[in-house]
Amino acid sequence: MFCALGGLSNPDDYGEIAGRLARVFFPDFHLEVFAKRHHFDPPHRMEPVRLAEMLRRHWEQAEGRD
Repeated sequence: MFCALGGLSNPDDYGEIAGRLARVFFPDFHLEVFAKRHHFDPPHRMEPVRLAEMLRRHWEQAEGRD
């Protein structure tokens, strides 16, 4: 599972939730924090190329686990 989080959108709370998801449900959980983003200017709108590259890498890693 991949999650993109804006660093200005309370990353401490969301980071804690991400940690629990990784421990309990998704061993392949990956959290990527976009330091200068907020949920009003999310990564998929403001940095689509960077986000797409991260997703591509995540998918390639997942395919390699088969």
